[in-house]
Amino acid sequence: MRLTILTIIALLSTCINAIDYKGIIVDDLTKQPIAYSSILALESSLGTITNEEGEFTMQSNSEQIRVICSSLGFVADTFELNSASTYHHLSLKATTIDLNTVDITTETYPRSLILKAIEKI
Repeated sequence: MRLTILTIIALLSTCINAIDYKGIIVDDLTKQPIAYSSILALESSLGTITNEEGEFTMQSNSEQIRVICSSLGFVADTFELNSASTYHHLSLKATTIDLNTVDITTETYPRSLILKAIEKI
């Protein structure tokens, strides 16, 4: 019973001391919000994602946290969040990935293609 009470008190003190970090992640060029970006605190296991409007909320007991933000099509970046700021504006730079060309060919005679397919059955 005593252990349960101590556990509850510890959990409550953690919640009371928690600092809310709020903000938005936008495209560096267009300034448009980036939906569903990942945000991970580097010194802990805390993490969250942005909503459809690119906004996020994260709680921590630290006065300052370092986070890494990433999203598909953007370069991941690290940011310092501090409790002095009530709303954090973070931006990611867009990136592209060049893919190799894929050539799709077929035989010119449909009859031979059909016969090969029948042989495999």
